[in-house]
Amino acid sequence: MYLLIASVLTLWSSHAHAIPIFAENAAQNVNTALTLYPDSEDQNLYYFMPNSSSLQMTNTTPSLPMFGFTYWGLNTGASLENAGAYLSFTAHLVSDEAQKAALNSFISGGKRVAALPIQTSIVNLTSSQKDAIPLKILFNELDFSAHAGMAEDDIGVNAVLTGIGAKVFKAAIDTPDLMKVDYCYQSQGLGPDFNAHVMVDYRRVYDDFQSHFSAGGFFWHAQIDAEIEKLIANHAISIVINGGDAKEEEYVKSISDEIVEKLMQPHLQAVPTSAAGSGWSFASYSLKITNREELTTVHWDMMKRDNVIHEACIPVTLSGLKPYYNDIVKNADATN
Repeated sequence: MYLLIASVLTLWSSHAHAIPIFAENAAQNVNTALTLYPDSEDQNLYYFMPNSSSLQMTNTTPSLPMFGFTYWGLNTGASLENAGAYLSFTAHLVSDEAQKAALNSFISGGKRVAALPIQTSIVNLTSSQKDAIPLKILFNELDFSAHAGMAEDDIGVNAVLTGIGAKVFKAAIDTPDLMKVDYCYQSQGLGPDFNAHVMVDYRRVYDDFQSHFSAGGFFWHAQIDAEIEKLIANHAISIVINGGDAKEEEYVKSISDEIVEKLMQPHLQAVPTSAAGSGWSFASYSLKITNREELTTVHWDMMKRDNVIHEACIPVTLSGLKPYYNDIVKNADATN
């Protein structure tokens, strides 16, 4: 399966502008285990994200999980201030059986798939215990690459734990439900597309603004948006939405930008940007000296699609370690 995915990623990299489409009306859900996002250029290519994880295993005999935990100071009876541990593990994302079945069914229909290209990622650790010790006091150091590669790449974590952290993680190896580890990632793609036919009667728009403000007055962008909404209600502006799932206010803001460019002149005003007055900068607009008779009714098709960030988390399981306990857990004090 992943050999196929790797070859598709090579194909994807040759299309510099091809990226996933994350719009809700574009994504395909294949049962609850698989969500597919179409490619922006290749109609036969879809992206997915593995929905599970597994610890990497060594190539030795017997094969062991790539997980190491070396602690000190826990069995000496001394204060936990003098205790600690080194933690290191390597995991990778995988598809569970339900997702594998859904992928195989999709691929057998002649479609191609690739793992989502990951932009940035983090590892989150949370405790499942009620009123547990805050996680910030479990670690002296936690190292993880924030800029990830492909979804098939290994996830490596190295940490130096405090005495309390060493005690908690030592217990978590025996009882993995005590600690929840999530791999959270961001991937960039295309969001909802604007697709509408717009009509603007610029004479009526001009007359409306002139009737409310003097020619030398200023208009805040929120006022412009509000007036355009009234003009839509009065049919001086019409929007016929042909597709996409953008909201009407998004079209209103785009029409505002068009009207500002045609009829209004931007100015700078010194007004506070917050109640506390932490900064001074604001763009305002005044009507240009425009010959009303030159204004016409304009029609255009509005087509726009913004880049968006897709965020999600996948659980990284640390279960199944107990059978390997003697091989992966070391007491540093016992070797002295």
